[in-house]
Amino acid sequence: MQRFLNFFKSPRSISYVFTLGMLLFAIGISWSPALLSIAVMILSILILFQYDESKSSIGWNRNFLQNLDKLFQVPYLVCYLLFFGTCILSGLWSESLKDWYWFSRMLLPFLLLPFAFYFHGNLNRAQWYLILYVFVLSIFSFSISICIDYFRHFEAYNLDLLKGKPIINKISHIRFSMLIAINAILCFHLYVKSAGFRYRFEKYLALALFIYFFIFIHLISVKTGIAGMYLALCYYLVAEFKKQKIWHTLIPALGMILLIVLAFIFIPSLQNKFYYSIWQLGEWSRGKWILYSDLERLVSWQIGWELIKHDPFFGSGIGDLYQATKNTYLECYGFEQGKLPHNQFIFSWAFTGVFGLISLLGIIFYSVFQKSWRKNDLIMSIQVVLIFSFLFEYTLGTQMGCGMFVFISLASWAWMQFEGNSKTKTK
Repeated sequence: MQRFLNFFKSPRSISYVFTLGMLLFAIGISWSPALLSIAVMILSILILFQYDESKSSIGWNRNFLQNLDKLFQVPYLVCYLLFFGTCILSGLWSESLKDWYWFSRMLLPFLLLPFAFYFHGNLNRAQWYLILYVFVLSIFSFSISICIDYFRHFEAYNLDLLKGKPIINKISHIRFSMLIAINAILCFHLYVKSAGFRYRFEKYLALALFIYFFIFIHLISVKTGIAGMYLALCYYLVAEFKKQKIWHTLIPALGMILLIVLAFIFIPSLQNKFYYSIWQLGEWSRGKWILYSDLERLVSWQIGWELIKHDPFFGSGIGDLYQATKNTYLECYGFEQGKLPHNQFIFSWAFTGVFGLISLLGIIFYSVFQKSWRKNDLIMSIQVVLIFSFLFEYTLGTQMGCGMFVFISLASWAWMQFEGNSKTKTK
């Protein structure tokens, strides 16, 4: 009992609890909405506390208003708050308060986590690497279970892919493919930047994990994840090419090209996904698109644009997104069933208005176009995966997508602050 009480007297106690919340995020992000909710609760509660040096223990955050003023001087975090605010305000012109409440609750990380990261996100290098390794291990473990399930139902799943059905059914296969792409980039970065490893085998373990994730994402054959990974790796290699000798990037690039060729030759699920995509093009030329996932996604963009034209300034309201979408499908095609706009920019503009779109663009602008971010090839490559998904998905319209984006983006921001502080101390 005394040890437990002494824990709250440590200057690093809040940092340890923050790390626990981040670890729960890293573990649950791929499969457990419940763990994501618990992690958000833990990190959010920490906003109320700070370490009181005068009492040598944890106390109430009496400097909240002072720190709040400083937070408002960070445009990147302010854009998160504005994005949540546009969702809240859209309830004023939403008729379905039930759906408005659900989306507002789901987007709470945009409101709470910027405060948590600003107040307590100053972790040390060991804590960041612990979170990173747990994140990679969690995604790897879950992917192994999918591999086992795939090979147990090998013929059935390959036949499903010819019909446009995904291999992964229990969770969002698109969001999970993005996590796989991000893990592949992380492992590739750890392999390339292997100078900090204590043991030699760690470098080759990172390479083995990269090859595994690279093959696995082709196995599940989700185009958003595959294309996002290709773009991110291209960005990473080009950025590294400008900094290093040609052979340091040419050999990995040739190795990845070889892996891609082998994947298309030896992975039947990828072949079937390719055949299905070609089939869809033929159906589109014949005027058919219903029940074809990629074609329905294209039509959803048109529906989203019609929604925007109906109310370009305020949007239809996030609470009425389902009814407004049904009405627009009925008006344009004579039936109500259809997808929500599968583009985050169109989605935000259509349902939360121009202010929702501007706040989303602000989040992207203050990350991608900051000099400190552009100097970090890993962080920028991960942003490529996240932002690319916005073109073909309403990533922030689901709990898993929202949690993934906020967790990874704010962790990237906090890491950049850590690197900036480390460089300042060494000068």
